[in-house]
Amino acid sequence: MAEATQRPPLQELLRKAVRAPDRIHTQDGGAVLALAVHCLFVEAGFTNVDYVRGSPYQPEPEWNRSHDAWIFRYKKKGCANTFTYNCGLKQHTGQAYMHVTEDNGGDNVSFMGLILHKYIQDVAALRQDTWQGVVSNEDDLTKFFDNYIMQPVLTKAVPSSEDPQGDKQDYRTKLTAVGIAAIVALLVWKVKGSQ
Repeated sequence: MAEATQRPPLQELLRKAVRAPDRIHTQDGGAVLALAVHCLFVEAGFTNVDYVRGSPYQPEPEWNRSHDAWIFRYKKKGCANTFTYNCGLKQHTGQAYMHVTEDNGGDNVSFMGLILHKYIQDVAALRQDTWQGVVSNEDDLTKFFDNYIMQPVLTKAVPSSEDPQGDKQDYRTKLTAVGIAAIVALLVWKVKGSQ
């Protein structure tokens, strides 16, 4: 069994995106949970297509205009299409629904639901100037992200033509076609020669 990729602590990734939680306008922490998952996307090699300045973790300036819905768009090396990550929060229940779709990728959609207070347990921590202790149950969050978002969406992702594995596949397909054509030509020559 392959070892899981070791990630930096989530608080380090969040600090790369926004210096401190007190800089995020949020009452319940929904924006912080959405941002945490965004950081996991970037850590996994996705690039924010809407805005990049300084740190690749920084979201576009208007990312937190809503109090219950957040959208991020990405590209990933080796994938032909962009991906859209949506996070919506049902405030009266505290349920956060996250899904990612591959744009122009047919039915390539992955999703998960989380209970906000399991990951943002101390709302008072949102007013501090450090990420220490803001996100709880980080291991569960990253495991769910890997199992329900990352692995399924990448398994079905359309490879780009620049993908080295895709190039190998194209080369093998061409080589097989040339081989079949050579065998057919040899058989035709042999049949004509025996007449």
